[in-house]
Amino acid sequence: MDATTDEIIFNFENKFQIYKSGRIERFKGEDIVPSSPDSDSGVRSKDVVISPQTGLSGRLFIPQITDSTTGKLSFLLYIHGGAFCIDSPSVPPTTTISPVGSCSPKGDGPEEWLNYHADFQRVFVAGDSAGATLTHTVVLRAGIEGVSGLRIIGMILFHPFFTNDDEPDRLVEIIFPSSSGPNDPMLNPGKDPKLGRLGCGKMLIFVAEKDSLRDRGWNYFMAVKESGWGGGSVEIVETEGEGHVFHLFDPDSDKAMALMEKTVSFFKKI
Repeated sequence: MDATTDEIIFNFENKFQIYKSGRIERFKGEDIVPSSPDSDSGVRSKDVVISPQTGLSGRLFIPQITDSTTGKLSFLLYIHGGAFCIDSPSVPPTTTISPVGSCSPKGDGPEEWLNYHADFQRVFVAGDSAGATLTHTVVLRAGIEGVSGLRIIGMILFHPFFTNDDEPDRLVEIIFPSSSGPNDPMLNPGKDPKLGRLGCGKMLIFVAEKDSLRDRGWNYFMAVKESGWGGGSVEIVETEGEGHVFHLFDPDSDKAMALMEKTVSFFKKI
């Protein structure tokens, strides 16, 4: 079919669009920020393959370590956002930590950086937007099914993408066709009777005043508090006057710095 006559049937915020013919056109998520295994910036990074079968990959970050007595470091699994279908760990604006999966809690896995430096008794899981939704799912499954050799200290959700009872979402219909609807617990955790089994010790939730998903983040916070979750503290922080994942687009702003300081404080508290 001639591209000039192909009808657009769905456009998602000018990030990608789907045509009647089945063709998909992406407008972002193609630029690449290369990793820096020998960077002199104070942070080294490299890309790793998580699943050879699917090509799923992640980016591993580690600070420059010059003191052999430093000991092992807390391990943060960060799942990037992108409406479940765009962006990658190497696409700007990139986050400070991106997902890594090729590891062994015993220190004998295929990735030497993790073997030598990762403390799997101090694991954090975090994510932004759709990545926050996936973070919730990972931590819930860890609580229900168990994860041998790992201890998840905490979970951080940055502006999570959740559905609600009242608003059918066309994007969800496309990327999650097997969904049972707005109340599917995969995307509407408040409807999940297993919510109280979240497998982490504490959690921090960020929302933004001008984010259309703000109320859903608050609903999640209230649902966790009412679920009987037996973990530690659950806290929610709202940033006034800002929109969805503002901190990724203006990381040097005062409010983004405040968000980062709160995040660092969360990591430091046992």
